[in-house]
Amino acid sequence: DYLGLVTVLYLDKMPKGDSIYSLLKDKVGKLGLNKEKKDSLFYFRQSNLTRRAVETLLGMCFSNESQDMILIKVIEVGLHYIDDISTSNSGSRRLVKKSQLKIAEEIMNCLTKRYDEPWTTKCFAEKFKISGTTLNKYFFSVYGYEIKEYQIKVRMERAEEMLRETDYSIGEIAQRIGYATHTKFGTIFKDRYGVTPREFRRRYCIMHLDKQDNNFNG
Repeated sequence: DYLGLVTVLYLDKMPKGDSIYSLLKDKVGKLGLNKEKKDSLFYFRQSNLTRRAVETLLGMCFSNESQDMILIKVIEVGLHYIDDISTSNSGSRRLVKKSQLKIAEEIMNCLTKRYDEPWTTKCFAEKFKISGTTLNKYFFSVYGYEIKEYQIKVRMERAEEMLRETDYSIGEIAQRIGYATHTKFGTIFKDRYGVTPREFRRRYCIMHLDKQDNNFNG
């Protein structure tokens, strides 16, 4: 479930005035990680979700994306890093039985491939006849996220793709990723990306118009 790539994060060398790095520092501090180490060096493995986000960010940096769009992606990568740091340093990851792994994989497949369906931890608990708390432990041990967290990550990634690549309305996108109202979708999206879905699409459209103008003038 983890790749071999390891990222090294130097907290003391981060620019103090940068809000994104300040957020990382603050979150790491609150998590109380690595207290026994004398230096500020943290080692952590990138999860698959983080790797994908980093690859997208690098592609954006070399494709003349607008600074606003790159900043949004940087924030997303930062949030993934916080999750990875917590997972790698908490010591909570442990070996799971084959039966537990199978359950976690089935839940992951449901959340990833059928992300528009109204999955809940309670729903899975009833299906597998296991408590929601225990299911979250299984899932976290394998993937490093609780069930609800992973569901939101998948849905927001699909929403971002639709905002960039389709003409669906905000309400249509909300329904297609499993939210009954665009209001709830908008709130979760803004919490994750720092802008509303409408503003995200507007900035992306403006950036592409600028690209087209530059290509035409060139």
